[in-house]
Amino acid sequence: MSWRIVFVFCILSLLSPLAVAQEVRPAEKSVLLLIPEDTALPAMATLVASLRSSLWEAQGGPITLDVESLDLGWARGAAYTHALHTWYLAKYQERRPDALIAFRSDTIQLALQLRRELWPDIPMIVLSEDERLWEQQARLERVAGLWLRYDMRATAELALQLLPGTRRLALVNGSSPWERAQQEQMVRELQPLLAQRGLEFIDLSNLPLSELLQRARTLPDDTTVLTFSFMTDTSGRPFVGREIARMFLSASNRPCFALHESVLGLGFVGGALVSYEAVGQQLSMLTSRVLRGAQEEFLAPLKPASVDTLTVDARALRRWAIPRARVPHGVRLAFDEPTLWERYRWWGLGALTFSGLQALVAGGSWWSAAAACGPRPSSSNANAWRSSRRWRHVEPWTSWPT
Repeated sequence: MSWRIVFVFCILSLLSPLAVAQEVRPAEKSVLLLIPEDTALPAMATLVASLRSSLWEAQGGPITLDVESLDLGWARGAAYTHALHTWYLAKYQERRPDALIAFRSDTIQLALQLRRELWPDIPMIVLSEDERLWEQQARLERVAGLWLRYDMRATAELALQLLPGTRRLALVNGSSPWERAQQEQMVRELQPLLAQRGLEFIDLSNLPLSELLQRARTLPDDTTVLTFSFMTDTSGRPFVGREIARMFLSASNRPCFALHESVLGLGFVGGALVSYEAVGQQLSMLTSRVLRGAQEEFLAPLKPASVDTLTVDARALRRWAIPRARVPHGVRLAFDEPTLWERYRWWGLGALTFSGLQALVAGGSWWSAAAACGPRPSSSNANAWRSSRRWRHVEPWTSWPT
């Protein structure tokens, strides 16, 4: 019997470390993310991917990110909002996340209501484009947040530095309720600049797509175009902003500036571009601190998210003949590919040097050969020398001398 006891003891000793590891392994967390638009949009897709990967890294362990797209830019009305609310109440009645994240002010309102009815004690993280969010409503407990600014004023100032001959600023924007609310804020920010520089403002927002493209082809020569978003036009038709940007850039006869890094490379000159990868990273850091129990985050005001960078597309500079010397110091220069001469400069210089050496060698050989043939007659004997050799010249219509 003794050998059986020893065998059982050995098996238990081998299994005990696994049992201890399972006991100390942290419980898997789950986070629910509510975003305003479909993840098919490049900006939303980038934000979700960045948040998911950054959360896993920040937590140092497994974490589940559930994503719900509300399509608020493509659908509108109280009936749709009520249907969303009813649907999520039913879907998450038996599911409890460890934290709730909401992006954009219209999404935040729905998320706050769901939290109040389903999970009033879980922490919530908001990413608001409205710095005055808590001035407009009472702040609930256990809510932390970041402020995402779309800096149209900085974009306009960059445009005026690159294009000092600008006399008109045109603004392109969509017609969804959120886009119109953002435009009101942006126009307020631009008013002092327009007055200071004496600029005319051209409103290209709230237009049908066909009319917008037609206007883009006939803008005055001293116009610079600022763009924000284009999710719907006046008819309510939904659009993918990136595709509308391609169409508008193809039609526009004037340089265009943007606010989203997701459209960089399509032909925009630049702007204060928001990086949605950076948005996801900053959201993940704040969420991770909240999940670890950082209570001070719930008392702080909305912190500005440093996710935008003044950026210029070097290829667009060349297209619009904008001197690179006008690019302000500190502005990021994207797609700064070397020209053909810059890329092959040393090869070209080497070839020119080699050709020059060949010419010198050939010239030296010619002079050596000339010197070997003897000295030429002096100028005083030049005529006699020519006369003595004149018989050698035969005109084509004469015969050989006898």
